[in-house]
Amino acid sequence: MLQRRVPLEGVQLEEEIRMNPFDEKEMFQLANTNCLYDQIKLNDQLDYISYTDGLIERGNLVWENGHEYYQEIKHENGETEIKVNKLKWIKNDNGAYEKVVGWMPKEENNVYQKNGSFIPNGNYAIRIGCDPFKYDKTKDSRKSSCATYAYQMEDLIDSNNEFNDMFVMRYSGRPATTDIQYDYVLKMAWFCGCQVLIERNIGESPKKYFQSKKCAGFLMWLKDEVEFGIYTDGKGNVVQALCDYTESYIDKNIQKVYFPELLGAKSGWLGFEVADTQKYDDAMASGFCFIAAKNKKYAVSTDRVRSIESMMPYRKAI
Repeated sequence: MLQRRVPLEGVQLEEEIRMNPFDEKEMFQLANTNCLYDQIKLNDQLDYISYTDGLIERGNLVWENGHEYYQEIKHENGETEIKVNKLKWIKNDNGAYEKVVGWMPKEENNVYQKNGSFIPNGNYAIRIGCDPFKYDKTKDSRKSSCATYAYQMEDLIDSNNEFNDMFVMRYSGRPATTDIQYDYVLKMAWFCGCQVLIERNIGESPKKYFQSKKCAGFLMWLKDEVEFGIYTDGKGNVVQALCDYTESYIDKNIQKVYFPELLGAKSGWLGFEVADTQKYDDAMASGFCFIAAKNKKYAVSTDRVRSIESMMPYRKAI
């Protein structure tokens, strides 16, 4: 039977294993016959991270010196200086966030202040996707959670970076109010120095919260959109794109996924259903990362352009 498997892959290999399993593990591994993606790759990676320690660590993001977002410094001459504050990663086994061990943002706390608002300045490096919940806990019958992922982009300048094309940070929670969830998401974006692509089916509440913190510039607008974020309408175009990107990523980079919730059946790729996306917060948030990565481009910072020219000098024609 092993020889029969050698030339097979994808759906054909799944069917062969389902019909002729070698052991109990294989009998139950492919129980979900409706899975959209490659169950073998998903289950193999889930097994790997289940038996491998030191891949993920928990922690909190804490403001330096206790000042949220910024500090106003008044000088003797009467002028007021706005000093942009920084977030620190504090490892904590009960922390709200998870991140890949050894990873830190390339553009950590890269935020600047312009005309009284705060804007991230490292958007080329990270994409963040967020699937939020709509109602405060007391009003929500669905009891959904907020799932948010940070995805490090491929970097041609730093092509050997082990964290390229990788989900590197995660927040998932069900705090008492929608504002608390947005605070967690905004801090994650501030720490990473980038914008957030957030589902806007829930209305204006994300924008209002980000505006209240002078951080509307952290909300991503896709090309040709008339409003912030991404809207998953009944036509299914967004979900189809999300599925296509996810399938391609699983095929090429599944070995880089260290978050079991993203792989699993409860809210991740193994159980994902196109007809009932609301149950799969992790799968949707990761998909928004892919859409942001594919559909939103940013200019590389001037310093990085200079570094390219120093490594690859060019000569003008005479």
